[in-house]
Amino acid sequence: MEQPESLEDVREKFEQWRLTRKKRREQIPASLWQSAAMLTNVHSTSAVAKALRLNGNDLKAQIQKYCGQSPVKPPAPYDFIEIACGLPSLSPIEYVVELADRQGSRMRISVKGNPDVPGLIQSFWEKK
Repeated sequence: MEQPESLEDVREKFEQWRLTRKKRREQIPASLWQSAAMLTNVHSTSAVAKALRLNGNDLKAQIQKYCGQSPVKPPAPYDFIEIACGLPSLSPIEYVVELADRQGSRMRISVKGNPDVPGLIQSFWEKK
């Protein structure tokens, strides 16, 4: 099994290519891009780009080309996020509800905690 190239080895290859290229704007050879892309399996994309003096976005495109993966993994989607607001109450909440109908019937509900207030109101309005 062949040992992967080190960052220093690939850096030296890039420097040698830069010294021997015919034109300043000459395209980087595919073999160098592949070596650079493979280094991102061990080093961060930014560390490789900096060490090899490459544009980070160009390197990311080569990573997708040679490694078949995106260098940035998308965040996992959330099905549900619970947001707690405020502090829990130390004492039960007190409810006061007053009802009156046209015939003069009245009902006052004063309770603590979480009673079935809607059920009591419905009973009052549905009385016979």
